[in-house]
Amino acid sequence: MDLIDMSLPIEVFNVIAWGCTCLVKLIILAVVAKYLAIVIPFAAALVYMRQKFYLRTSRQLRFLDIEAKAPLYTHFLELVSGAATVRAYKWQESFDKACITLLNLSQRPVYLMYCVQQCLGFFLDMLVAVLAVILVATVVFLRDKFDPGDVGVALVMVMTFNSVLMQLIKDWTNMETSIGAVSRVKVYAATTELEESRLDSTPSLPTQWPTAGAIEFSGVVARHSAKLPPSLEGISMSIRAGEKIAICGPSGSGKTTLILALLGMIQFEKGTICIDGLDLSDYSRAEARTKLNVITQDPFLVAGTVRFNVDPFEEASDDEIISALQKVRLWGKIEKEGGLDMAMKVTTWSQGQKQLLCLARAMVRKGKVLILDEATSSVDNETENFMQEIINTEFSTHTVLAVVHRLRFINHYDRIAFLDNGTLMEFDSPGALMSTDSRFKTLHDSGNL
Repeated sequence: MDLIDMSLPIEVFNVIAWGCTCLVKLIILAVVAKYLAIVIPFAAALVYMRQKFYLRTSRQLRFLDIEAKAPLYTHFLELVSGAATVRAYKWQESFDKACITLLNLSQRPVYLMYCVQQCLGFFLDMLVAVLAVILVATVVFLRDKFDPGDVGVALVMVMTFNSVLMQLIKDWTNMETSIGAVSRVKVYAATTELEESRLDSTPSLPTQWPTAGAIEFSGVVARHSAKLPPSLEGISMSIRAGEKIAICGPSGSGKTTLILALLGMIQFEKGTICIDGLDLSDYSRAEARTKLNVITQDPFLVAGTVRFNVDPFEEASDDEIISALQKVRLWGKIEKEGGLDMAMKVTTWSQGQKQLLCLARAMVRKGKVLILDEATSSVDNETENFMQEIINTEFSTHTVLAVVHRLRFINHYDRIAFLDNGTLMEFDSPGALMSTDSRFKTLHDSGNL
């Protein structure tokens, strides 16, 4: 996108400017050095054949350059995000060697591009030298037919023509690369399936939906890709309004996939998901997501004010926002730093404070469904205790679906949905599952959640 937004307009302007400059120089040469005009078509033919080779080669080298830099950028971003782990395990030397190797590989296309450009420059220099020799020879043999001033102008035009032509070809190559980016974006837009394929025909959800929060899964089969096996296989369960459900299971059992299916983030092949009796497949998935409260493991905050992060749809009053922030014990900090309209500086907020702000956002928003995807797994025990207390009090009438890994508060939930390999294996109260030889009890006792 940077090529389209920044490079393409500049390169188009440069091509027009240098093209006009070349044209003006050729016209001046044809006027002041009439006999040289006979040679210009032959020189133009040579330049055309040479630039075809150069453009084709440079275009491929630029594609190779983009591909060669991608692993280096990925390695750098991974290193930055995991710098603490690298230092803890003393992997600096191995990462340094890997970075140098990737850096060397990324410079190979750049070096080849430099060689190709030097080759083109040498060719143009030789061409200009030949034109200069022809011009001087013509003037010497036909000295009576040329004005000295015209000869000087012609020599200046010829001697500077190679640099102008070189710049024109370079800018033309850059423009082609940028246009190639436009082509790739068009192909991506044409081949990528839109989420809302029936946007114009889908009805709108009721304004106050969901009013109760009853959720019904009926034979849901979903997969992340057509080439992969199903991640959910025939999930069926009925969740009553206001019920608190803990979703448990080993890693890769389909817990998060179940949440993604509920939010319409992945398309399920079979079955239905209904909330308050409305089949979600009949409505806009984007609209449905705006009416569900979700708190993920990683706090989702955006650049902007505290007010915008807590109430992005501007549905709540200042008193409601402040009340929610007071309940999560953040209002003192926010008021001290500038109030609701202060700019969010996420670097000064701890992980627990960010998660509490997301919890305040859920408290402000309307709706009867709260989804927690390991929302407390990245905070300390004290913050987790406080968050669980708020969930128990502020969301007591809400339907809560929580993907949990730590089972400290498992008894706070009405029922447990235990998944394994995308299948709902058990669905009962914590007491009932712990009193029998259930798979949940086995996993609970082993501590391998």
